[in-house]
Amino acid sequence: MNKKIYIAGPMSGYESYNFEAFFYRAALIRQQGDTPINPAQHDVDKMLKGWVYKPEDYDEVIAYDLDLIQREADALYMLRGWNFSNGARLEHKKALELGIPIEYEAKKHIYIVGHGRHGKDTLADILSIDYGCKHVSSSWFMAENVVFPALKEQYGYETVEQCFEDRINHRAEWFDLIDKANPTGTELSEAIFKNNDIYVGIRNKRELDAVKADSRFDPFVIWVDASERLGLEPSDSMQITIKDADYVVKNNGTYFKLVSEMNSIMEDIYNLLEANVK
Repeated sequence: MNKKIYIAGPMSGYESYNFEAFFYRAALIRQQGDTPINPAQHDVDKMLKGWVYKPEDYDEVIAYDLDLIQREADALYMLRGWNFSNGARLEHKKALELGIPIEYEAKKHIYIVGHGRHGKDTLADILSIDYGCKHVSSSWFMAENVVFPALKEQYGYETVEQCFEDRINHRAEWFDLIDKANPTGTELSEAIFKNNDIYVGIRNKRELDAVKADSRFDPFVIWVDASERLGLEPSDSMQITIKDADYVVKNNGTYFKLVSEMNSIMEDIYNLLEANVK
């Protein structure tokens, strides 16, 4: 049976209002034999006639979209990052009130944590390859935006890559710089999850606690542990512990054993994530 599926997601603060994500999803909905209701198409049609969005237009725009959901939608599809959009959250609330089924591009905010070199990036790569989860290392994300500009003169870095590769020697400085750039504790998570499903390498307990207390986030914390064969970071660069995790991945064998074990537990992790969908 053909369904009319309304596409909800973030626009403000994105390049070209995130229209590419809306139109890409609309194409996939058509391919599966359903009819997309694409608010970005409505906005583009108005723009072609000379309309330019202004902040004072917000109430009118969201009122139109909420009415469209009530009149036309058989289901909603929530694009990645919807949690951080006031408009998309209103659309989500409207669908819940009306009993309209909701699908999610990103069902959970996945955090992969653990001490340095314990296998966090390997796990993220497997989730990306096998399950299509997009991920980014917080270290790399912040190297580009914060750490490299702050430390390049002090340590003679010529590229972001040099700064990133040397992070093992300056973890406490990295921790402090990232902490200062994340004053409420949620800024970095919000920036990462706008375009990713997985945040690799969170180290600040204040940040994790802030995320867990913020209704916009639905965190699932996976701890990667190699403590039987590798050393641990000091508390001045790693404040989160295994007790903060929802799930623990043991990584105390060889690299190849790690890959094998990770592949064997991916279904377990995936089922846990599916079971925790709102």
